[in-house]
Amino acid sequence: MDRYVKFSAVRILWGSCFVDQRLDASFSQQTQASPVIRGRWTAQTVRVVLYAASLGLDTMSVIGAFLLTDWLEPTYWLPAPSLTILGTIVPLFVMFSISREAQSVESFRDFYLGLQRAVSALTATFFVEITLFFLTHLGGDISRLGFLGFFLVSCAFLLASHALVNIAVKLWLGSGIVATLVLLDGASVEAESGMTVINVGKDGLWPDLGKPDLVAKLSVMSQGFDRIVVACEEAHHFAWSVFLQGSDVGGEVVIGPDKALGGVGIGRCSNRDTLIMSRGPLSLANRVQKRVFDLVVASLLLILLAPLLIIVGIAIVSDSPGPILFKQRRIGKGNRYFEILKFRSMRVEATDSDGSQSAARNDARVSRVGQIIRRTSIDELPQLLNVIRGDMSLVGPRPHPLGSLAGSQLFWDVDQHYWQRHSLRPGITGLAQIRGYRGATDNVADLENRLRCDLEYLSNWNMLLDLRIMLATFRVLVHEKAY
Repeated sequence: MDRYVKFSAVRILWGSCFVDQRLDASFSQQTQASPVIRGRWTAQTVRVVLYAASLGLDTMSVIGAFLLTDWLEPTYWLPAPSLTILGTIVPLFVMFSISREAQSVESFRDFYLGLQRAVSALTATFFVEITLFFLTHLGGDISRLGFLGFFLVSCAFLLASHALVNIAVKLWLGSGIVATLVLLDGASVEAESGMTVINVGKDGLWPDLGKPDLVAKLSVMSQGFDRIVVACEEAHHFAWSVFLQGSDVGGEVVIGPDKALGGVGIGRCSNRDTLIMSRGPLSLANRVQKRVFDLVVASLLLILLAPLLIIVGIAIVSDSPGPILFKQRRIGKGNRYFEILKFRSMRVEATDSDGSQSAARNDARVSRVGQIIRRTSIDELPQLLNVIRGDMSLVGPRPHPLGSLAGSQLFWDVDQHYWQRHSLRPGITGLAQIRGYRGATDNVADLENRLRCDLEYLSNWNMLLDLRIMLATFRVLVHEKAY
């Protein structure tokens, strides 16, 4: 499956589909990498368009074959109303095409593999349809010969469909189906044609895990690419591997023949082996499921909770002067910064912009309304807007303020694997929260427990787990550590 694609054709649905130009002014000209291949479109965006076109053409091929067969022999093979049967064939075919990855990077690279997967989806559709006929007698007595003719015509149309898409792939993407960024940090590697090469070591840029600004800058630099290949000095291997494992794209480190330990696979860049540290957090189908679920549920909740949100907003401005919403910069997906939204629960003059001071019981900074909305978790509801915008998910690792301390240590100083928790969008709720790991982090163990839950969630994600966490969240909306 295309584990590198960000499904980003529409900004509100998938996040920004174009190159983020908001790089810090201190970057040198050479470090402003761009994965743009055509106009303002990245390879990811072009692939999304081609995926949609390919799936659409395949579906039209099946529909066209059905209608053609029905027109040639309307009473011979299909005595039932054709739309009744077509209405079951189309959704089944689309479902099987997505699950069998008929539209993916591998399918675009190998014409015959893509065609094989499409025909496999069609075959699965036919088997399910035949089973439905047998169990429900849908369509009455259908000719097996006519049904076989429909299958063969569909295969012929699918062949033509994939031939057209193959031509489009070569015209639009050429050999650059996957946009690759090569970062040089004190070492070298010969890049292949079409790769973007940046000597970050020349500018002293490397993912110092104790400096979130450097990590964020490198994350922004790699945004829009599908694959990152790093050639670095030995001393920086660990830092780069952690950075790549926490990124939202595939990442590899160039290695020598005796260093192939600790990764998830072996890759290749020109004439050098690479150690694959990350293949990206989720497959395309899983990212689509999670994002659609987020949008549907968040939109419904905003509509249903609109009266409550208005009442809370009025109560906040009536209780203490200042804005209704509190905004704070936090670390999000791919270790890039975003601005989280919450109902303001503290007096304006006492708010903590970097979160270095956790709220305590009977905290004098918290307003009267703030005490209520914090105790009931109502202050978190504006993050539904973050979900709609694509900054957050309903379920995921909770985003922490930059100044958060575990005891007296910054979170990333406690455990450098902390950066890996950001490979997915942060969530309004998460596995750590339903297990009771909430509130202040007065000691190192408080963070370690949350980090362990976050990494467990990333390793075992599925839609059922998200549903379980959301349902369990209702039990902990009011909790003893909410103050």
